[in-house]
This record gives sequence, C-alpha cells and structure tokens, in this order.
Amino acid sequence: MEIIFDLETTGTDYATDAITQFTFLKKQTGEYFASLVNPKQPISLGAIQTTGITNVDVEFYPPFEHFIPQILDFIGDEPVYLIAHNGDRFDKLLLFRFLRSNGYSIPSTWKFIDTLKLSRIRYPMETSHRMDSLRERFQLSTKNNHSANKDVFDLAIIYDGLKQNDSPEKLHEMSLHYVSFGKHRGSDFRTLPTSYIDYLIRNQVYLYQEDLFCYLQSTSQIPKKKKLYRKLSWNKTINKGNM
Repeated sequence: MEIIFDLETTGTDYATDAITQFTFLKKQTGEYFASLVNPKQPISLGAIQTTGITNVDVEFYPPFEHFIPQILDFIGDEPVYLIAHNGDRFDKLLLFRFLRSNGYSIPSTWKFIDTLKLSRIRYPMETSHRMDSLRERFQLSTKNNHSANKDVFDLAIIYDGLKQNDSPEKLHEMSLHYVSFGKHRGSDFRTLPTSYIDYLIRNQVYLYQEDLFCYLQSTSQIPKKKKLYRKLSWNKTINKGNM
C-alpha cells in the first residue's frame, strides 16, 4: 500500500509548531482522510499567508490527538509506504513528534518515501525541486496551492512521474541513501569512492545532510558526538519553504 500525506502547520519548526490540516490518500483506492485541526496555539502570519488557514477557520475543530486513532486505523496494520514532499525533514518528523507525545509508538510496518529527494535524483540539473516547480514540470495548476488536499492529490500525480517503473521499495531505498550535493549528487552514498568519503569527513561536509551523517556514524567513520548532533541545523528548525 502507498499512502500520500501532507500536513499544514502553524509555522516552519517541526519541533515546536502544530498541525492545522492533514490529508492522507490511499493511492491504490483513492480513499482519503482529511480534516482541519485546532493547533491549540496561534497560527503564524507566514503560515496564514502560505496556506490561507486562519485561527478562525480551525477554532471549533478537534486537536490532532483526537484524530490519531482514526489516522492509524486508516493507514492500517499492513506494510505501507508513506509518501510526502520534504517528508524526511518535516512532515515525518512532525508526525512522529505528535504520535510519541501522545503515547503512541511508530509502527514498524511504516516506510517513508521523500519525493523531494526523488526529484533531486531524477532531475539533478534542475535548480528547484519545490512543489510548484514540479507542478510546472508535470503541467499541474499552481493555483490554490499549500492546501493539504491539493498538495496530496497533486503529489499523487508527481509521484507517478518520479517512479519511472521503480518499485516503492526501490524508491524508499533511493530516498534513504542518496547524496544531495556535489559531483555525486543523486548517487547512493553507500557506493561513494573512498577518496570522496575521506573528503566529506575531512571537510565535515556531511554536516549538511542528516541521513549521510547518520550513515557515517553507523559505519563508525565519524565519532558519535551528541553535543554536535544537537547543534546541527537540520536537527532543529527546517523551513518548509524549501519544499
């Protein structure tokens, strides 16, 4: 099963901001589950300008924790690929935070595919991989964007274009182990030449990509420094505008 999802929020910090809208779409069946959400905190002006969702719009909706059992029921117990744009750096982290803070564990049956990463792999020469840029590439309307509903249904079409006959498991692996910068951009970092790994470590370039950083730590190529980890920019505020 492949489920495309999007979360709209009060701001751009996954560690402190809250959810104002969600949409989950089952790609195979077309079923979807969506709602506005009371974030229980003010929506920033920037978020209002981006999504069009105001504090008045969400005032009488339940908070996100009210929807968690329904979302988990909608996703189900079978293995599933959850697909989001810039999900590895925002939507997934935000979803994990709300699940854990409300006493839920992350199901082991979930795997994630980040279409921002897939776009960078498929189109390494492009300068922008934002949703609007991909809408233009796939000839989709760019009007009324940044609604969770429109983002999800547009992303379903974009995802089909990015798949290029690869299986969801292959796409999961690609988005999990790719290089996002430099002359090896789009390559699997597990296959990088030793000389390039040495260069990344020597110049601490790995600090700019979380999954590469974690891979080098897991293979004991760099030390595990918790203080350093906490200071890294991608471990704090991630701007959803990079989508």
